[in-house]
Amino acid sequence: MLTDRQTASFSVYPGNGFEGFNLQVNDLSGKTSVLVHDTSGKLLYQESRILKEEQEYFQIPMDDYAGAVYMISIVNEHYHSSAMVLKE
Repeated sequence: MLTDRQTASFSVYPGNGFEGFNLQVNDLSGKTSVLVHDTSGKLLYQESRILKEEQEYFQIPMDDYAGAVYMISIVNEHYHSSAMVLKE
């Protein structure tokens, strides 16, 4: 659970050695989902985990998707944030 003093964050990086993105999540606990949508809003990828307020990493495979803009979202009971990414 996030309190007034805690802030969660996430960062997205190009995949190293694979076609996709690496996602780093900081300071977030509880059941958390990573979602990837295309620009029409269609859900393309979803992964859920129980996080423990430590640095957590997700690898999001994108090798089956065309070069385009995608929205990556992190969602749990106390936090929701999104970022737009470009797959070339």
